[in-house]
Order: sequence, then structure tokens, then C-alpha cells
Amino acid sequence: MDYTSRYGIDFNPFIKNSKEIVVETSDYKEVLCRFNYLLNNKGFDILTGGPGRGKTTIIRNWSNGLNTSLYKVIYSSLSTLTVAEFYKNLAAQLGLEPMCRKIDNFKIIQNEINRCSAEKRITPVIIIDEANYISNGILNDLKMLFNFDMDSRDRAIVLLVGLPQLNNTMRLVANEPLIQRITTNYNLDNCPFPNKIDSSNS
Repeated sequence: MDYTSRYGIDFNPFIKNSKEIVVETSDYKEVLCRFNYLLNNKGFDILTGGPGRGKTTIIRNWSNGLNTSLYKVIYSSLSTLTVAEFYKNLAAQLGLEPMCRKIDNFKIIQNEINRCSAEKRITPVIIIDEANYISNGILNDLKMLFNFDMDSRDRAIVLLVGLPQLNNTMRLVANEPLIQRITTNYNLDNCPFPNKIDSSNS
């Protein structure tokens, strides 16, 4: 069945690789406002929401509009990594040669972020999608990895994006130090359903 002709539309909006139309809801505008606040202040952000709520769409549209001479966007949806794999993956995405030891990767990542921020005036924007699967070990290391100048400066933007379970993980006592670093936290609510369905339109 040709659904596009039947319903008088130019394309199927429910499949990937089709034309993307962004509906600027109040949630969408609120998230963009918070993301744009991060551009000036840097730090950590958490964005959560149920499946299909448009988290990745918002991130994609926002990051695509960033000035590439001012921001370096790094996106990863591979969140089920060990701590060592996380360091190697981040180093590679920063354009570095991953090292064997965690401490060496820690140093080269911090040096590269410092170089981008201080010398090149470019802010790394690190987006970790599917972050509800991320391990506590990685969360513990994030607060150390992004500790610059004795924790007196934020050199990068780190976005943790995932299902609402991510907030439950962040509430654990072990993650309290990281929670203190969160600049903004927003949850996309589920779309409300109407109380009644008008059968005359069916």
C-alpha cells in the first residue's frame, strides 16, 4: 500500500533516511536553551527521556548547527564499554593514538582537551548516547578526567543522554561527586494522550 499517496504526504515520516522535520515543542526549545547555556559555561549535562522521545534528534540538530571553528563534536553511542575501552575510544575520537595503559590515555586526553581549549580556542563537545548503559566505573572516572586546574575550570562540554534509568544511576551515593558537577539536567516527558478519541475522524 502506498501510504504517502493515501494520506497526502510527500514522504513517510516514521522511517529513517527520510526527510527530517523537527517539531519545535516546548521541550525542544527548553533543551536547546539549556544546551546553549552550556556553550558559554561548559560542564556536564544530562538529557533523559523514554524511547522515541526525540533525544538524539534534538542533539543532532543542535550539534549540526555549531560553529566547527569553535566546537569539536564527538558523538558515541557505544556505552557498554569497560573503563579501559572507554579511554581508548575517546582518545581515538579526539584524533589521538590510543595508548596501552589507562594512565597514559588519561594524560593524552587531558592534554588534548587543554590544547583545544587554551591554544586553539575550540571547546570539545563530547556526547555519550545510550548513557543509561554506562558503567559506574566510567562515571567515576569522568569526574577525574574532566578535572582541570585543580578543578577550577571546565574545558569541555559533556552530554550524557539516555533513558530515565540514567537518573536512577546518578542518584547512587557513589555518583554523588559527579552529580555535583552537573550543570543542567532535563527529562523529556511522555507525550500526553487525549482523554477521548473522536471516532468521527477515523
